Amino acid sequence: MGKNKRNRSDNSKTGLTPPNKTQINMASHYHQQQQSFSNVLSQAHDTLYTSTPMNSHTTPLTGTFQQNYHNTTNHMNQTFECPNPQIQQTSHCSPNAGPTSNPRYQPPPLPSFPSLPLSQSDGVRSNITMEMLFSTVNIMNQRLERIDFVVGDKLSKLDKKLDDRFNNIETKISNLHQEIDSIKNTQNVHAQVLENEEKHHFEIADRMNLVEDYTEEINTEKNQLKEEYLKLQSHSMKCNLIFGGIIQTDEEEDTDTILKNFIKTELDMPDADEIDFQNVHRLRPRRDGKPRNIIARFTHYKDHERVKKVVPQKLKHKPRFTINQQYPTEISNRRQKLFPKLKELHRSNIRASLVYDQIIINGQPYDPTREEPYIPIHNNQAGLS
Repeated sequence: MGKNKRNRSDNSKTGLTPPNKTQINMASHYHQQQQSFSNVLSQAHDTLYTSTPMNSHTTPLTGTFQQNYHNTTNHMNQTFECPNPQIQQTSHCSPNAGPTSNPRYQPPPLPSFPSLPLSQSDGVRSNITMEMLFSTVNIMNQRLERIDFVVGDKLSKLDKKLDDRFNNIETKISNLHQEIDSIKNTQNVHAQVLENEEKHHFEIADRMNLVEDYTEEINTEKNQLKEEYLKLQSHSMKCNLIFGGIIQTDEEEDTDTILKNFIKTELDMPDADEIDFQNVHRLRPRRDGKPRNIIARFTHYKDHERVKKVVPQKLKHKPRFTINQQYPTEISNRRQKLFPKLKELHRSNIRASLVYDQIIINGQPYDPTREEPYIPIHNNQAGLS
């Protein structure tokens, strides 16, 4: 018991803390609290101006600072100006400051404050900390307002440009719609015109077909009329004979007497004086220089046939004289084209004759497209016998 009492009387042994140790513990607690304030301010400064905090090793808030911090939360929604001129100069509170006005802008350094002596109270330290926080919040608000102003200005300009462009586009689209409507109207008019022209074309085509058919009929009738006219003309010339090779002795000769003497002497017809002619005259001069031909129209067709019948026999050996039936010019040209074929058939011993404008073989008109050969004269006579 006495030992215990002695221990209690000793200050070092009792539960009371000595005064020197108490002062040392209070100083240590003050420095720890001040270090916590510095860490909080550094973290707030780095959070405002950088994306990565400068000090990654943060110190949790002490209970005393948490109580002082919560007491000031009611004043955070207010806007404050920098009360300290030194803080205003170092904080750059101008409205033009910030990253939007200067791309190389660097955040201002956090102002350093001297350590307060131990004799100052906690209220002074709290006022300095609140002023620093209010200054930082004020700078942040000013920069946010600047950013809001710049972004709003740019958005308004962009909105105006977009409105102008959209108005221009709407105007152009309206003009395009008008042009398209005009083109459609013009196209409809052209389509109507083309439809009318197409109908007119079909009508003209039908008329042309009728005209072609009518023209073909007219050509057929014309050819028929032409052939009938040639036949009529040939029929009117059936009593005419053309005598060639008779020499003209005088310009004022008696062609009637000269022709009768020719028939009497060259064709050996003693009754030539009894032949009557309706008309006897010479034709125009020939281009080959031979004597002009004499055309004679017999009064009686039987005299014409009798003279024509003796011509092949009597003039066979007298090639300088010719006696031919008179035909129209076109029929004569047709007969001239058929003479080579007629001679070819005669050389092949095929009995053929030239009648009017056709070659007659065995009583049938000659067909150039016939594939079966004609029978020669001697084979035909052998078959008949």
